[in-house]
Amino acid sequence: MIAASTRKWTAGVYEGISALSIAAFAYLLASLIGGNGFIATFVAGLTFGHVAKDRFSYVLEFTDGEGQVVM
Repeated sequence: MIAASTRKWTAGVYEGISALSIAAFAYLLASLIGGNGFIATFVAGLTFGHVAKDRFSYVLEFTDGEGQVVM
């Protein structure tokens, strides 16, 4: 995602959707190998937040808004 963003291959809207896709992929992968999907999604979110600190401001706004809708 970082490489695609620096090369201008993505738009802000799609970067927000990709953050949700990362979480879904982490859950699916953990479920397939018999792990805990909740913990995998949590760790993926922490990792994404650490790596994407200041790079994707729209993604943070998008995920915050989606979190409010889900709540």
